Amino acid sequence: MFQILVAVAVLFAAVAALAASHRVGHRQFVRVSGGIAALALVALVAMVWDIARPPALAPVESVTVEVLDAHRVEVGYRLELLVSNQGSENTRQLTFAVQLLGCSEAVDGECQPRGSDRVDMPMHVPPGGEYPLSRILTYDPLPEGEQPAWRVTVEQVQVYR
Repeated sequence: MFQILVAVAVLFAAVAALAASHRVGHRQFVRVSGGIAALALVALVAMVWDIARPPALAPVESVTVEVLDAHRVEVGYRLELLVSNQGSENTRQLTFAVQLLGCSEAVDGECQPRGSDRVDMPMHVPPGGEYPLSRILTYDPLPEGEQPAWRVTVEQVQVYR
């Protein structure tokens, strides 16, 4: 996002420089145009290179996601989560799986998987920090007599380079 804002600012500056150099004369206009084209090419190559690089990853054990509260809403469940970063780097994006389990007291509290969802969440959590997160996940209602339980598995942790 920052790169796009910088590119827009440079574009406005380039248009202003071209307009000013055009008023001064043809030779100055050609020099400014060539300089702007060279800088634009360098910026484009740098942006493409940065986007094409694979993300830097941290061990999934460095982040935990805990379910603090869950309650039924019209389309599924609203989960109140707490993301904790025990790693040594700032997180950039997390991918985690949330599985809904239906637990029946009639079967000795045994839990059966009833649904799962995958969440890709861009979030900055500093080392040693925590971040509360509220998320609505769509699941079908549980059968009568079952209580919901949750299993959260962190699948990927991207960090800043």
